Amino acid sequence: MTGWDSYGLAIFSDHRTDYSHGEDVPLSLTLGWGGEGGFWWGKRPLQNVQEMRYAILPYSDRWERAGIQRESRRWTEPLLPVHIRLSSNTAQNMSLLQVTDPSIEISSVQRDGKDLLVRLYNSGSDSSSFTFIVGSESGDVTAAQLDGKHKERLPRTIRPDCGSEVGMSLPCHSLATLRISDIRYNKDESIGCEPGLEYEKRDSVST
Repeated sequence: MTGWDSYGLAIFSDHRTDYSHGEDVPLSLTLGWGGEGGFWWGKRPLQNVQEMRYAILPYSDRWERAGIQRESRRWTEPLLPVHIRLSSNTAQNMSLLQVTDPSIEISSVQRDGKDLLVRLYNSGSDSSSFTFIVGSESGDVTAAQLDGKHKERLPRTIRPDCGSEVGMSLPCHSLATLRISDIRYNKDESIGCEPGLEYEKRDSVST
């Protein structure tokens, strides 16, 4: 790509309709319409006050290499801070789950008994070889089906902080589900997640 062909413009919006653009038409987002949209679009009447959040992000190169998927997630699903109890033995900086490649997203974390089900997604333009890091003591890390059923146990290395790390590879735009068994912050206490509650995160899940 050369010149202006190597640049693009990404638009994020919380209003799911459509957009329009053309040689004589300015770029615009559609709030609604008066007619019938058929099976796919339905009805979007303009009634009362219409509100929309949107953001515009210019970028270069292809959208996958520019990290548009990651930027979209940062905008639509920002991390929410929470208060936690600290003791003299608690580290001031902790991260429960990490990945070494920013193209790999931790798109979902769900508690299943004493286990965690973690969904990974490769949002990059190429296959990725990376390390998945568990920042606390736990049992085995296993590959799982989309429904959480066991596939195979993954080899892992125990870290000095009693956490573990697993070397992985994931093709472009592929998903992987991991089950982390019996995960704990210390020998006496499991992590404080509510059973059955799903946590949507981007790159890490921190305490």
